Amino acid sequence: MNKNKAFALFGVLILFIAVVLILVLSDQEAGARTFEQCAAEGNPVMESYPRQCRFPDGTLVVEVIDGGSGSSASSLSQANIVVSEPQESDRIANPLTISGQARVFENAFNYRVLDADGTVLMEGHSMADAPDIGQFGPFEVEARYALPKGDTGWVEVFEYSAKDGSEINKVRIPVEFADAETTTVKIFLGHETADPNAPCDEVYGVERTVPKTTSVAMRALEELVKGPMETESDEAMFSALPEGVNVLSVTINNGVARAVFSPKLNEVAGSCRVQAIRAQIEETLLQFPTVTSVQIAVQGVPDEEVLQP
Repeated sequence: MNKNKAFALFGVLILFIAVVLILVLSDQEAGARTFEQCAAEGNPVMESYPRQCRFPDGTLVVEVIDGGSGSSASSLSQANIVVSEPQESDRIANPLTISGQARVFENAFNYRVLDADGTVLMEGHSMADAPDIGQFGPFEVEARYALPKGDTGWVEVFEYSAKDGSEINKVRIPVEFADAETTTVKIFLGHETADPNAPCDEVYGVERTVPKTTSVAMRALEELVKGPMETESDEAMFSALPEGVNVLSVTINNGVARAVFSPKLNEVAGSCRVQAIRAQIEETLLQFPTVTSVQIAVQGVPDEEVLQP
């Protein structure tokens, strides 16, 4: 009996060791998987930046760009930001759409566009739509950037470390700027600290570079309703227009510019804010020599009820 028990225990021990060895070897095999191996086997490759490849068992690996000296790959668990658009060497428009997926602290990430010499043309921040902590979430943002000096540049997506503020999980994509005829217009914004005693309708012009168009007044108002750029907000500039308002049409007859906005424009209160909104719209249109006066209208609202305190 004792001999049989000994054999049974020995058999259990051998089985346990075999299971452990199988698990260890499986982990090693999974850990050794590379993007190149996955792609060479004909598995699906997702055209993101960096690219991703999925093995039949669901394991996802990501191509890691190694500064032009080749590429390596690691588990997607190590790549916390993946950009789907733009791709490497894409010719980007202005505004530019940046999309992808991110797994970052509190879902917050930053993005920027740089000229070839490193000049920051714009920087912004947004949030990924992750279902839960530690999971990837998709993102898509529209980035308007200043006129570049050269033909090439970079798009960066990254997060600032909550620990020390350093830039981490950065994806850096080389891009080309699309050729386009442009023109410069001004929009007018308020400034919180320029003069604390300034009247409510004091506004300041800032430039926007836009594609050349025959509807330049309409384009200027479209830029106005987008509000200040990130760098302008950092300098205490602001827009009194409500977020989400749209400009529907602009007509100019005998020097009178009539601008029609969506109903959101009329969802404001307060004499000072109304004065600021009027000043921003009027000054933005009065920059054009064909405009001598401005009428502000709201869709579905009688003119006499528009922007009342």
